[in-house]
Amino acid sequence: MQLTEAVLDRVHGRVPVIVSVNGVSSHAAVGFTRHAIEHGADGVMALPPYIRRSGEAGVHAYYEAVADAADGRPVIIQNAEPPLGTPLAIPSLVRLIERAPTIRYVKEEVNPGGHRMTALLRAAGDRLDGVFGGLNGIWLLGELDRGACGNMPNCALVDVQVRTYTLYREGQRDEAEALHLRLLPLLVLGSQYGVAFAKEVLWRRGVLRTKFARDPQAAALDDHDVAELERYLAAVRPSMVAGA
Repeated sequence: MQLTEAVLDRVHGRVPVIVSVNGVSSHAAVGFTRHAIEHGADGVMALPPYIRRSGEAGVHAYYEAVADAADGRPVIIQNAEPPLGTPLAIPSLVRLIERAPTIRYVKEEVNPGGHRMTALLRAAGDRLDGVFGGLNGIWLLGELDRGACGNMPNCALVDVQVRTYTLYREGQRDEAEALHLRLLPLLVLGSQYGVAFAKEVLWRRGVLRTKFARDPQAAALDDHDVAELERYLAAVRPSMVAGA
């Protein structure tokens, strides 16, 4: 809640802010949602409860409660695989969207994501404003080709991915693909290390003062990984935001 307040205060309405309101229960998620909306969030996104899991009816009830608490702001379903996600099938997603009209977006992270995006966009029609990809943007161009409205990667290299997205939307697909292919080795490397990779990159870019990862990580980067990372970073540095 403190982080939500700090971000919304710093942004101060300059761009839309969507707050993630994942909760271990409907009660927790509703509390986070109300807090976010009260402090000026433009919408919310949520995973279903990720400790004590519900069946389809329970997941639907959870999202309907979040949608009610969002007070008319758009809601994004984060449809992800375990261990954190409780994925919903496409027909179930469509039924939920029909029952809660303020659910306007889905972040689709269940494999094969591209197939599911195509199926969801066909099934939901104008009942959705868009479908996002995730998985750190590895499949960004293919997702955009299928009609995705965007992607939610981690923050380590998002400026380069924004550049790729912008080139694509401006009709410069060849240039977008060339940049994406230069970035792809970094994204693939990072997929093995998660938060440890993101913090290593942000530390090397001068964004963070430390690369310490609070959450336990499955593996740490070794000297060979770091050498690869530096080489791949050099290839995309001209497309980074200056000073970062």
